[in-house]
Amino acid sequence: MLKTFKYSFPLLLTFIYISISACSKSNVIPPTPLKKITPTFTPKIIWSKNVGNGTGNTFLTLSPTIDVQQKTLFTVSHNGWIMAIDAQTGKTRWQLNTGLPLSSAAGLSPSLVFTGSTNGKLVALNRVSGAIAWHTTLPSSLYAAPLYDSKTQLLIVATHDGSISAYQALTGKLIWQHASSLPPLILTGNSRPVIHEGKLYIGTASGIVWIYDVKTGQALSNIVIASPKSAASTSSMLDIDDTP
Repeated sequence: MLKTFKYSFPLLLTFIYISISACSKSNVIPPTPLKKITPTFTPKIIWSKNVGNGTGNTFLTLSPTIDVQQKTLFTVSHNGWIMAIDAQTGKTRWQLNTGLPLSSAAGLSPSLVFTGSTNGKLVALNRVSGAIAWHTTLPSSLYAAPLYDSKTQLLIVATHDGSISAYQALTGKLIWQHASSLPPLILTGNSRPVIHEGKLYIGTASGIVWIYDVKTGQALSNIVIASPKSAASTSSMLDIDDTP
């Protein structure tokens, strides 16, 4: 009996080793090796420019806005500076310190540049001279670039409190405004509105895309993109911060 165990014990250990080795092997299919890419050109810096402190210590998105026809870049900095820059040469066409903690990229109409701030201010500047045309107070902070509609000549603004407002672009007069409730936990940022065939589409912090009539502000319908899975704040965070 002892002799039998003497020979069977090593066989048992071998079996256990093989079993463990088989189990430790992954069934995941390895990724396909990447093909080597040969670049067709090497980018070259034509010009560079300091346009303020950028986003500062915030998590803002302040991308430059370009006027292709006039070959002009409009840049916004969180420390208040807005600049018009020649896109080909980098030469400053005009610059102005608004004195505001700017928080949205620039929006454009044929004659004006629009931007807003974290303390709820909306300002319009002349595109050629940079002179302030008008300014007004918003319901809340502005993180998404204002949107100009050429058909109605309205400026559409979505603020951080869930409000969406329409102003006369030339004067800043409020035409219509809608407020909406917010979930208890939201991200810093907002969806930028988009307009198609007279309808305004805007994503909300509740996971819903609302559709409005641009001219009247009447709510037409909505599309539920996502619904909360529980009552917990972290599970109900469904922000739509991108453009629909």
